[in-house]
Amino acid sequence: MRSATLLEGSDFAGYVAFLRQTIPEDARVLLPPRSVYSPMAHVGLMQYFLFPREIHNCGVNEVEACILRVRESAGTYVLSLQRFPPRELASQTMRYVAFDDGRGVFVPKGE
Repeated sequence: MRSATLLEGSDFAGYVAFLRQTIPEDARVLLPPRSVYSPMAHVGLMQYFLFPREIHNCGVNEVEACILRVRESAGTYVLSLQRFPPRELASQTMRYVAFDDGRGVFVPKGE
């Protein structure tokens, strides 16, 4: 986690450590759309930190459709940031695990 700390600081490194602990290595991980620079929305960067997990983004104009497609997919986890994903949509079929007040991860209800 030293590289995460050097790149984005200890807060980012703590969140990445939480994700690595919470999300199984064989899972798919869904990130928010890549529209403005955010390390949490950068597929390549998050692939580096969460390897060997499979990493994907939702498209900028298809967030709701993207969440609807994956919310019942076994083994798919959705990063939860302040504005992503729509909470009411994800919470219908997924369980929220908090990291802090604004971040966490939605996990399949059976896991």
